[in-house]
Amino acid sequence: AKYRLPMAMVSGARIADAAGEEHSGDDSVDASSDEGEDEDEEAPVEADELLPGALVRLSGLQSRAADIYNGALAVLRRFDGDSGKWVVCMQQGRLARVPPRCFELLLLVRPGMVLRIHGLVSTAGAERFNGTTAQVLSWDEAVGKWRVRLF
Repeated sequence: AKYRLPMAMVSGARIADAAGEEHSGDDSVDASSDEGEDEDEEAPVEADELLPGALVRLSGLQSRAADIYNGALAVLRRFDGDSGKWVVCMQQGRLARVPPRCFELLLLVRPGMVLRIHGLVSTAGAERFNGTTAQVLSWDEAVGKWRVRLF
């Protein structure tokens, strides 16, 4: 079965790495890291490596109006090449354009990753899907959710 999941359902998700070991999305473990890299040194993610659906924490916003969003979680929706900024969706559903220097990457979800769904709060969804393992298929820009295949 294929389902669409909002990023909030996979933030902090249990992610299986290439060796099949699970890690929390909140851990500093990169489930897609290459062998041979220095584990103590985290390589910065280049702007062209970011993908819609990635979970970020906003920081470095300096205007009075935007300062209140520092520390807020957001999901990358799409890159606006004209402005050089990412359109992000904050937890409250508000959309904003944010330059890459003003967010910290928390979880880079990619098609093919295996994750465990958690954090659903609706009675039907929580009972049925929390704890379910799923494989990420693709990002659905129209609805701002990941398409996944449940195991």
